[in-house]
Amino acid sequence: MAGAAADLAGGGALESRTLRTRTACRCPKFTSLQGETAEMTRLTLALLALAASGAAHATCIYPRAPATLPDGATATYDEMVAAQKAVKQFNEDINAYNACLDLEMTNFEKSGQYDENRLTELRAMQAKKNNAAVDEVQSVADRFNEQLRIFKARDKQN
Repeated sequence: MAGAAADLAGGGALESRTLRTRTACRCPKFTSLQGETAEMTRLTLALLALAASGAAHATCIYPRAPATLPDGATATYDEMVAAQKAVKQFNEDINAYNACLDLEMTNFEKSGQYDENRLTELRAMQAKKNNAAVDEVQSVADRFNEQLRIFKARDKQN
C-alpha cells in the first residue's frame, strides 16, 4: 500500500478527512408523556438499549468502495481530486473496519464463551475478512493510480 499512498500523495497537497460517524441516537425526548405511559416508555427504551449492547460486538460494517473512478483520459482535475479523496476515505474506512475486527476478536477471546478450537476458527475467519479488505483497498488504489498516471501523461501532452 506504500506505493499506492505515494501515488495518491503525488496529486498535490490534499488534507485527509477523519472517519465520519453518525450520531449515536437521534431519539426525541419524551417530555410530554406522563404517568404509566412514560414509565413504560422508559422501560422499553432501557430494554432495547440493553439488547443492543449485547450485540454491539458484532457490528463491524464493511465499507463501500468508491462507486466509480474517473477515466484519466477524459477526467477534469476536480474529478481526479474528488476521486483521490474518495480513495483515501475508503482506505481510512477499511483501516477502521480492520480495527473493529481486531476489537471484536479481542472481545471473543476475553468473553470466555469459546474454547480454543473455536477461537482458532474465529481467528481464521477474521484473518480472511482482514485480507479481503486489504486486497480490495489495494485494488481500488491501483486502479485509481493507473488513471492518475494516464491523467498526468495527458496533462503533460497538452
